Amino acid sequence: MSRGMNTMPTIRRGRTYVQVGANDKRGISGFCSVIFIIILLVVPPIFLLASERSRHTRYITLSDALNSDVIELNQKSIDESDLHSIPPGTLVHGTSTHIETLASDHEMSIGIPGALTLHRNTEYCQWQEIQHQDCQTCKRTVKARDGSTKEESYQCNCITTYNYIKGWKNRKIDSFLFNQPGAHHNPQRDPMPSTTFVGEDVTLEFDGDVTTDGNDKSNSNPTSSSVSAKLDPTMLSNGVRNQPWRNVDFVPQGKTPPPSFFSRFFSFFGSRSTRYEPLQLLKNTPTSPAAIEDNFVYVGQGGYFFSPYESSTASKLFNYFAQYLEGSLFDYQLGDLVGALASCTAGDIRFYYSVKDPNEISVLGQVREANGAVQITPRVLQGVGNEKDSSIGLVHSGKHSAQDMLLAEDSDSRFKATVMRAIFFLWSIAA
Repeated sequence: MSRGMNTMPTIRRGRTYVQVGANDKRGISGFCSVIFIIILLVVPPIFLLASERSRHTRYITLSDALNSDVIELNQKSIDESDLHSIPPGTLVHGTSTHIETLASDHEMSIGIPGALTLHRNTEYCQWQEIQHQDCQTCKRTVKARDGSTKEESYQCNCITTYNYIKGWKNRKIDSFLFNQPGAHHNPQRDPMPSTTFVGEDVTLEFDGDVTTDGNDKSNSNPTSSSVSAKLDPTMLSNGVRNQPWRNVDFVPQGKTPPPSFFSRFFSFFGSRSTRYEPLQLLKNTPTSPAAIEDNFVYVGQGGYFFSPYESSTASKLFNYFAQYLEGSLFDYQLGDLVGALASCTAGDIRFYYSVKDPNEISVLGQVREANGAVQITPRVLQGVGNEKDSSIGLVHSGKHSAQDMLLAEDSDSRFKATVMRAIFFLWSIAA
């Protein structure tokens, strides 16, 4: 019988060590301290140089784009034939409210219509070790070579305790260096890691009378012309600017459930941003690769898919042997009972989905023909740096002019560089 997904954390008490006398750390600790200081002195300047190079490349690229001619796709005078005659490297800009897309996770055989990006958020049931040390402050008299003496304070009579908490984490934790790795073993299985998927075969339709003037509130005219184009997946590699992630939950008929008492009473906590989809979208998940190979099933509780960990006989025997060696084989605690009844098992995996699904987007890039269709792709400025910083392939949520999009990207780039400079300035003071 398969286990269900439990969420209650488990707490276990580990060993306690008492060290009488001075808490002097030498040997490997001193060596690690030297390595840490070397890294602390060398790494920040390297990161600063990389940040400045990235900022310089991005500035040149955006400046070139600001000085380039941009063809607007939201104009009545343009038609489908005009798109095929646009020279390569020419920037095009448009705003679309007609977005046809499907973002899919093929390992789970699930697709979310209308989503430009789909993110799988994976969580792992893992033990976490918490070490706490409590020391007294002692004093001693030290004598210098010249015969003078002085009194100094030092840590002494230290008590070190280890405690362990098991619960859902957004990353795997290596238990090999735990004080008691046998009793708190973390399997490192990861069949469905966190991943972002972009929309497949995204088609945008640009109405011929949509303006990007913030003072013009008009939207569309039924008699206006329109052109359509595909959106290259690389345009979505950086996501959709100004569009928040929305968690996806699957419920009967996709109907939004009534708000809970707390969400009604404490409405200032924020709006309900969850996207609800019908359970019918999960009809193919029982035969998906993830379900067949790793027993992933949909359990709800906020849109979660769950896979229980099943340990092999050899792994269990090895783990019992490790517990025997560390003396924890018969160390039964109340947390073990709670863990058996209401907590997850270390090695269990669960995940949920979140999407970016704007109703309106503005794009800026170049057009090219692919398989007979017009496709909007990033334009790369050659010879100025790496491809990521030297490309113009922007997707922003909402209605924005080409100039506003470029200025927003420049603001983001300048902010990242400023943060890195501030960190380096603080580092230089401390160093």
